[in-house]
Amino acid sequence: MGSVSDGGEAQYEAIEEGLRAFKTELLLKRPFYGDILMRLPIIRDDSCATACTDGRSIRWNGRFFASLDQ
Repeated sequence: MGSVSDGGEAQYEAIEEGLRAFKTELLLKRPFYGDILMRLPIIRDDSCATACTDGRSIRWNGRFFASLDQ
């Protein structure tokens, strides 16, 4: 397992937790959209350039998200 600074699993888990927190926040602030979003699983997929959805899941690129500033 790599360290957080080099894009290790701990950092990816923290990013995924942030995405889950965003889903919850959206559910509270915008229930219509939040309800739709809550039904979609979040999947790390390094084959997409940034993030994408097919209406059945939300996929995100771990290296791209790790490169972003908070």
